[in-house]
Amino acid sequence: MVAKIIGLGVSSIDMFVIVEEFCKPDDKIWIKNFARQCGGVVANFCVGVARNAVKSGFMGSAGDDPNGHEIMQNFENHDMDMDHFFLKKETKTPVNIIVVDSHGSRQILQDSYMEKNVLSADEIVSEYVAKADIFHTDAVKIDAARKCMKIAKEAGKKVSFDLERHVAVYGLDAIKDLLGMTDILLPNRRGALELTKETDVRKAAKKLLSLGPDIVLITMGEEGSILVTSEGEHRIPIYKVENVVDTTGAGDCFNSAFISSIYKGMTPKEAADFASASAALSVTKVGAQSMPTLKEVEKFLGGNPKRGTVG
Repeated sequence: MVAKIIGLGVSSIDMFVIVEEFCKPDDKIWIKNFARQCGGVVANFCVGVARNAVKSGFMGSAGDDPNGHEIMQNFENHDMDMDHFFLKKETKTPVNIIVVDSHGSRQILQDSYMEKNVLSADEIVSEYVAKADIFHTDAVKIDAARKCMKIAKEAGKKVSFDLERHVAVYGLDAIKDLLGMTDILLPNRRGALELTKETDVRKAAKKLLSLGPDIVLITMGEEGSILVTSEGEHRIPIYKVENVVDTTGAGDCFNSAFISSIYKGMTPKEAADFASASAALSVTKVGAQSMPTLKEVEKFLGGNPKRGTVG
């Protein structure tokens, strides 16, 4: 079965250290627990798409080592298309250290091999990208992302772009053409403000919309999200959950649920509401791939959960 939604990005192993509070300089703290999970922004997204019952495919690489084989097995367990996921002997699988405190906040120490395992432009297979209905990326390697976006647009397919600050710092001139090829732009607040040089998220959203996307959806943590299209603006409140354990990957979960829902025919507002519910459930467990299944979100929504407030 051909993958309907594919992603270009990085995969990793995430090692979690659970503590009561973050350590101060020259201090010592007790570790409460350890956890281990597969991760990587776009890899998380693709796993999330699979849990929303849509066939996904991940384009990337890892080392031909035990960690890389663990990631491959995880993709296989989710029935994902792995024709363009490669285990390479000349590299190693990145391992990140993520420290999580009792409030669910985290500090992320990233392995330098993260960026090295994103496919280069000359490793992209045009036919694979053209067959998918939606192409998704975080554009860590701009040239590779640009090539895939062009292929997708020429084939009449949709492009989704997860814009975070580490790419936004390249500046608008570096990625303006990418925004022009993007149908659905999914920045977090820091990425949106960094790229637009605005201080108000609403102004940032409208400026980003003017650069080409049909949909701009900015995530803002506990403050929910803001959805802007040509038809208007919506503030999407969070869904409340009692036990916030770890916020790692909540944005990846949100994005995967939103894009999966758009693919299934929901309106942007309906898809954003569904994505908020999915992200709420994801923070009740440790790990970037703690996103719920489609049935779990439907059950959660069936219980009429409480919403947060919006400003």
